[in-house]
Amino acid sequence: MLSLNPWFLYIALAIAKNCVVMLYSGQLDVIVAAPLTERFLPTVPWSKVEEYKQADRTYWKIRSSDTEVAGYVRQVGEFYQVIVRGGGHILPYDQPERSFDMIDRFVSGRGWQHY
Repeated sequence: MLSLNPWFLYIALAIAKNCVVMLYSGQLDVIVAAPLTERFLPTVPWSKVEEYKQADRTYWKIRSSDTEVAGYVRQVGEFYQVIVRGGGHILPYDQPERSFDMIDRFVSGRGWQHY
């Protein structure tokens, strides 16, 4: 086992250069578990780590008429940490509609406003 902590510093540098970064996990992923990612991120020495620790986790729905929450998002500047509900390690297979919506929101810049 090797730590990915040094590799995440490259992502942190991208954030510092105002690049938009999204790190996502499936809620049910047993290989790269979402809770472990959430525990890892506050330990990385990046410029916005204190903001990340204080950031609220909000939810999003695909449509306002949906009764189910699609996932949860924590945003700090141009960094987004997303957890997709009901998704496993192969997220587009497990949750194709939620995966598409997540990627579309990220690429288009719509954000994850909840209803």
